[in-house]
Amino acid sequence: MKTLIVEDELASRKLLEELLAAYCPEVEVVVAVTTVADAVKVIKQKEVQLVLLDIELPREDGLSLFRYFDQPGFATIFTTSYDEYAIEAFKLSAIDYLLKPISGDELFRAVQKAKKQTPGEYVSALQDLQTSWMKKAEKIGLPTMSGFEFYKVRDIIRAEADGRCTEIH
Repeated sequence: MKTLIVEDELASRKLLEELLAAYCPEVEVVVAVTTVADAVKVIKQKEVQLVLLDIELPREDGLSLFRYFDQPGFATIFTTSYDEYAIEAFKLSAIDYLLKPISGDELFRAVQKAKKQTPGEYVSALQDLQTSWMKKAEKIGLPTMSGFEFYKVRDIIRAEADGRCTEIH
């Protein structure tokens, strides 16, 4: 099963590769990339069947990957540190949603689920995922110096870059 890892943290990327080698030897990691743009290039060039996808990535979040494909022919397992409001939506539609630190057993089970689906089922799962995401994304947790503050998505007018920070209006 040709697999693409999309992960910007080197330690997490290496751990996924090691876990796949140990628990899922039938998985062939085609390459590991750090951005959505690089992932799109690899997916279009190779016949990727599975994408292990982090959500927090530089420039574009992992969810934006699906904007580049009308009918993706690959399964997706989300691998992330964030369990906020998205976890329920992803559990409904993605192959799986694994929280870091990921164990070999849970990765094995997720890969087994991915192997059972056909490309047509990926499209259906993605459509369900997008619908679930839009229904569930009522609030967003934004990091602050003292933790997180939660805001209603409909109340956010815009976001402006301010150096390494973002101002939310």
